[in-house]
Amino acid sequence: ATSGIEPSAISFPFRKIFKRRHDFHVRICTAERVIPQENRLETSIGDVSYDYLVIATGAGTNYFGDQTLAQRTMQLKTTSDALFNRNRMIESFERALNTSDAEERRHWLTFVIVGGGATGIELAGALAEMRKFVLPKDYPELDWNEMRILLVDGGERLLNAFSGKSSEDVIRNLKNMKVEVQFRTIAMDFWASLEHKLKYKKNIENAEEISKEL
Repeated sequence: ATSGIEPSAISFPFRKIFKRRHDFHVRICTAERVIPQENRLETSIGDVSYDYLVIATGAGTNYFGDQTLAQRTMQLKTTSDALFNRNRMIESFERALNTSDAEERRHWLTFVIVGGGATGIELAGALAEMRKFVLPKDYPELDWNEMRILLVDGGERLLNAFSGKSSEDVIRNLKNMKVEVQFRTIAMDFWASLEHKLKYKKNIENAEEISKEL
C-alpha cells in the first residue's frame, strides 16, 4: 500500500472473511480485565464469557525508548501507516518539483529507511522500483538520478533472522537497484527541518557519533 499495490489487495475485513460462519462475531472494543476464575472478560462494551481465551496483542514499532524518533519519524505496521507514508512521499515529490533550489530538491528526494528486516528491505526495493519504472512517467521534469534511498541497520547483515544466503541475495539485489545500504548503524536523532539531518551511530564498538546531512 506504500507503493503500487492497492490496500484492498493486501488487507481484508474480518467480517467478509467469516461472513458464512454464523457462530463468529466481531466487536470493536477495549479489553479491560480478565477474570480467569469465572472465565469472563470485561470490556468497554460489557462482559464476555469464554471457554478458551486467546490474547493477540499485536506489535508496535520499537523505538528502543527514543521518544524523539517516535514523534518525528514514520512507522510502517498497518495499512493506515502505509497510506500515510505514501501520501507523505507523494508530497515530497511535489515539493521537489516545485522548487528551483537544487539543494532543497535533493533533500525532498532523499529517503532513509531504518531497519534491515523484511519490511525495511521490501520498502527499499519498492521505492527503487518506483524510481525506475513509475516516477519518471509521473514526474518527467525531475532527474530521478538525484533520488537517494538509504537503508540503515544496526546489525552485521540484512534479514538477520533468515539464512546467510538470503542476506547475501538481498544485499546484492538492493545494490543492483542502487539502494545505499549501511550496516552497524543506529539511528539516534532526526531534525525535521529543511536540513533533514539524521544523527546516527556508526561503528558500534567505537561509539562514534556522526551527524549526517541527507
